[in-house]
Amino acid sequence: MRRAVPARRALGGRPDLLVGPAYLGACLPAGIGYKAATLVEAVAVFFLALAVFAADQRRARRLGPITIGVATLFGALIAGPLTGGALNPARAFGPAIAAGRWSMHYVYWAGPLAGAVVAAFAAPHLIHEENRP
Repeated sequence: MRRAVPARRALGGRPDLLVGPAYLGACLPAGIGYKAATLVEAVAVFFLALAVFAADQRRARRLGPITIGVATLFGALIAGPLTGGALNPARAFGPAIAAGRWSMHYVYWAGPLAGAVVAAFAAPHLIHEENRP
């Protein structure tokens, strides 16, 4: 017969909410390694940056905010459960300072920067010439 696992107690008098792996909005990759987490962040930021570049075009200015919002939504929905879905180094840096959690924090700098750089080089090839202002 299996014994019941006792509930995790708060350390140092902290409430159970603050004992978990990520608190105060701090991002922490869950269930994947640092390479996969960096790749997930890079791909999410790549599509977000492409949406921003495409929204700046003459024909897409009315739909630009919706396009950027949808890209952010899907990036957060896909990357959120895996990496915390920061999509921005500043979004990960502030909560890391407040929470004091720096585990694998380079994922939130290297991934978004790599995704944005690749999107900047790919955007002229993916956005048609007649749409440029």
